[in-house]
Amino acid sequence: MEGTQVQSFSMAKARQNFAEVVNHVSYGRLKVVLTRHGRRMAAIVPMSDLRRLRKLDERNETAGLPAKKVMVREMEKELGLT
Repeated sequence: MEGTQVQSFSMAKARQNFAEVVNHVSYGRLKVVLTRHGRRMAAIVPMSDLRRLRKLDERNETAGLPAKKVMVREMEKELGLT
């Protein structure tokens, strides 16, 4: 996805600026990786990315693959996290 930035924020910093982070994600095409003690813990992504993730889940369910078998590298590449 061209033009989409991925930024990392500590959980504490994201909590302090939650409304601003959400606005940047929803309107600014920003993806946020939340970290705790330097480890990636979660991500905040635009709804369009969540829809893509759901489609990947549906495709894998249709193929008979359990959700855990989702191709992580494909998903990370699709979301611009690699």
